[in-house]
This record gives sequence, C-alpha cells and structure tokens, in this order.
Amino acid sequence: MGLFLLFKKAQATSIEFLFILTILIALIVFSIGLWNLIFSRIKESETRTSLETLAFDISDQLIKSQGLPTSWEDDTSKIFSLGLAKENYVLDMKKINKFSTMDYQQIKNLLGISSYDYKFRIMALNGTTLVQSGRDTSTATNVVFASRTVLYQEQIVRMEFGLWV
Repeated sequence: MGLFLLFKKAQATSIEFLFILTILIALIVFSIGLWNLIFSRIKESETRTSLETLAFDISDQLIKSQGLPTSWEDDTSKIFSLGLAKENYVLDMKKINKFSTMDYQQIKNLLGISSYDYKFRIMALNGTTLVQSGRDTSTATNVVFASRTVLYQEQIVRMEFGLWV
C-alpha cells in the first residue's frame, strides 16, 4: 500500500487537460448560441409589440377621426391627417372609397409608416371582404392586425389594419 502511494501524483496529464479544455470550449460555444437565441427572441418580441401598438394607434385614428381637413376626400393633395370617420366608430363611405383608391405610398407617408407595409380591409361579420387596400399579406411574415368593430353603411362590420416590416 505504501509503495502505491509513492507513485501516485497529483498532476493532471495532458490527456486530462485536453478533455477539460474540450468541455470548457463546448460550454462556451453552447452559451454563445443560447445567448444569440435569447437575444433574437427578445428583439422579435419587441418588434411585434411595437407593431401591435402602432397598428392599434393607426386603426384608432382612422375610426375616430374625420381627418384634416375634414373633407380631405375632395382633394387628396392637401391632406394633413387621415381619418375615415363620420363620427366615432362610424365610417364615412366616401372617405373609405377614396382611401381605398389612393396611392399606397401616399397613405404610408400620411400615416407615418413609410418603413412598413400595410393591409386595410373592411369585412362583414360573416367574413366577406367589402373593401380592401394595401399590400397582399400572403408572402409577409410576422403580420400584426388590429381589428375593430365599427359601423359602415349602416352595418356592423370589422375593420382591420395590418402592419409588417
């Protein structure tokens, strides 16, 4: 027994050192990958929250405001602010018709969303699309829609305003 203790040393061999180094490098690589994944999910969540807030604010403006000037649909070259309402939650058919035929880029600029794409639609409660404008969402990812219940042509309908990057 005493002879065995004489030859036992408390030093790590080069194989043990390489094994520990390999485990340490693997842990560092795993930690970096996990950090990047968490960071990208946080950024994605912030972007989505920002889009949801913006879509809701724009839909709120459209359904509660007549716009500025209040008769902007007669001359679209002098619009300061878009609004589609006759009164709160009651949409003006003439404004809707003009809005749906206006230049896409002009609407984006007036709504302050030049770096986003949008889709606007009014749908009957049975899902039938009555009016729509904007881009097609079929190829878009991470689309956020704000859906509001309003009165249009004396019917209760759903107005949706969608945004994406």
